[in-house]
Amino acid sequence: MSEQPVPVTPPAQRALTPGSPLDQLDCSPATSQKLKTIKRKASSLLALPSPKHPKPFLDWRLKCLDSEIEVLNTTKQGFEEASAFYETSPMTKSEHLQIVRQDIKEKETEQRILLSNKRVIAQDLYDTVTPVHEAYIRELELSYHSASSRRNVSSLIQPRLQRAAFKKKAIEYLAARRDYPGGEQIWCHVIGDWIWDSRQVKCAHIVPFSFNVKDLPYMFGGDEPPLESARNALMLHSSIKPAFDNGDIVIVPMSLQTTPTDTEVITKFKDLDNRHLKFRNANRSARRYLYFTYALAWMNADREKYEGFKAKVPPGSIWGSPDRPAGYLRKSILRQLAHKVGDTVELPEDLVQAGEFTDPDTESPVSNAVGNVTIPRLFREHLDGVRDRGEDDQEAQEDEAEV
Repeated sequence: MSEQPVPVTPPAQRALTPGSPLDQLDCSPATSQKLKTIKRKASSLLALPSPKHPKPFLDWRLKCLDSEIEVLNTTKQGFEEASAFYETSPMTKSEHLQIVRQDIKEKETEQRILLSNKRVIAQDLYDTVTPVHEAYIRELELSYHSASSRRNVSSLIQPRLQRAAFKKKAIEYLAARRDYPGGEQIWCHVIGDWIWDSRQVKCAHIVPFSFNVKDLPYMFGGDEPPLESARNALMLHSSIKPAFDNGDIVIVPMSLQTTPTDTEVITKFKDLDNRHLKFRNANRSARRYLYFTYALAWMNADREKYEGFKAKVPPGSIWGSPDRPAGYLRKSILRQLAHKVGDTVELPEDLVQAGEFTDPDTESPVSNAVGNVTIPRLFREHLDGVRDRGEDDQEAQEDEAEV
């Protein structure tokens, strides 16, 4: 059974509520005193107003989780030591222990997700248009769903992903569907309008399907598989999607101080210059994935010698921002990528500086070595036109099945 997301603050604070029946546990004096002390500490921390900015909020949330888990583990110890308590309790000892173990599991799962993905969650919270605590719950739910659907795979290549399931998840996340008499309409983020024939709207992967390797999450600084994330999607009309997939159009921030509004990004190249993306709700595609595909498209444009494209796109520093966590791709891999993809194709230094980050706490020499070989190879193959051509056939088959 997959793990279900839980609210940031559980509705039933069984172990934290002063004067609850748990205060009557006949456990050892040492355990009883410890429980009272850490409950006061945890209650005081949870009673504080949550910070309004992403990084302080995530730091606060980790402190809360540490305190809550300590309380729950000490409560579990108290249940194990108690005896007379169960004579008047409506539940048995095993039932009490089962509940507290489940509470511990939920808190440790949230803690593990937050510790593993703190960098990318912070980036997504900076791009939200809703209060941070509400956006955090939404991001946590997405991370829960991603973690529960993940399969253990021994090979470097992940299992083939199902477009239909991904499209359904993306449409729900982006609120890109509405019913009308006789059918449904799907929203196109570039056109900025509902498309009457829903089959004409395709779900575009921002990070392409062909990058389906296990080491890709490490490059972004988390453990969430990008190709399974609804943050890696845009809904595009079938006449636009091939241009996006081939790097003929790209999406860039409007300015260093871009706020997460409906005009957050614009498209460049060819006949779609300066068209703003339009979203239907507060959810957005992840900026780190947009940066990734922009770097890929920049290399493609440079290699194919697109006339005047360097004058049309903003400087690479546009991707940096003093208000957001620095960087989108791990420096050790991005630097190799910038120099290994081709003899004549090289990313601009200002673009690399705006997109790189270092994180000693999660750095892995083995993952660096693998990524330094795998990611540049995938970039070269993509630029050489080596696509997973079966994906287009699969998408067409699944579209037919929906009719």
